[in-house]
Amino acid sequence: MKVGHFHDDLGPSHFTKVVMSPSLELLPIPEGFMQYVGNVPKTIMMKINTGSSWMVKLRDFEGKISMDQGWTGFAIAHDIKIGYLLTLKTLKSDVYKVTIFNYSMCEIIKKYPQHDLALSMMEE
Repeated sequence: MKVGHFHDDLGPSHFTKVVMSPSLELLPIPEGFMQYVGNVPKTIMMKINTGSSWMVKLRDFEGKISMDQGWTGFAIAHDIKIGYLLTLKTLKSDVYKVTIFNYSMCEIIKKYPQHDLALSMMEE
């Protein structure tokens, strides 16, 4: 008889990162999370709480899968600073919901209409 909540070990669906680098050039994904990913996509889509989406390329940097091209623009547009906390939840193998928390650990909610305009121009 099983008591409580039991399920197969499918791996984590979330990971959290505290931004530690002042350069914001790369954001390494935790190795403990990556071991459950399987085939690593070349590009992921990051969706934020306002409905905006950002494409970010992944690459192997010094043996760690990291967010590369697109990450810096995302960080600048969302005014991410050292000490901010990001939570990424897997929606699909290449789509993540990103939640950004400031120094007081309050969720940041900002709309960036210029990004939506640029994204729609790229899709045309």
